[in-house]
Amino acid sequence: MKIVMLAIGSVACLSVSVAQISSSIKIANQASTKAGISQYLVYKHFLSWVSSLDKQATAAGATDPYKFAEPFASHAGLTHADVDALRNEAHALDTALNAQDAKAYATIAAFREKAKSAAGAGNALPPSSSEISQLERERTALLVQHYVTLRTALGLDTMSRLDAYLTREFTPHLSINPVSRSPLPKTSTGQANGFTGTIR
Repeated sequence: MKIVMLAIGSVACLSVSVAQISSSIKIANQASTKAGISQYLVYKHFLSWVSSLDKQATAAGATDPYKFAEPFASHAGLTHADVDALRNEAHALDTALNAQDAKAYATIAAFREKAKSAAGAGNALPPSSSEISQLERERTALLVQHYVTLRTALGLDTMSRLDAYLTREFTPHLSINPVSRSPLPKTSTGQANGFTGTIR
């Protein structure tokens, strides 16, 4: 089964949002030689999988707290302490992304209502909110920051083993699906409206 990634143009803007960790961004932007996917995005999807496996194991009543990690732990040479660090970061990222996405959906819903009202009144559509683009950049910054936090928690040797595992067994199953953009309506300035409902 392929894990589909929606690539957005705002990914290129992450250096602006996380300039304070520029040295780490250089690491985070290293592309996978297997699929041409930035490492922080690979880890985003890996951590999502880790979180999902842990939640499934908990829901199934597993008594072994490390049972959920069987699909990857031994393949990557991870200790129980490493798995604990992964689980903690996976759930932290989950929480942060849910909060960020909730803000984005609220902003998008508000814009849609304004656009609907303007169209109903026969008026020009409002310009797209700069807040939408900002939220996209903030989401990318979150992914990078959690990736850097994980690297720090695991250390160089463990990260090297985990990187090798992901390149060998995880990344080949990832694919990039560019977001298709339909023709955009014009704003009152005559420019194409830059709003898109997809922010991931």
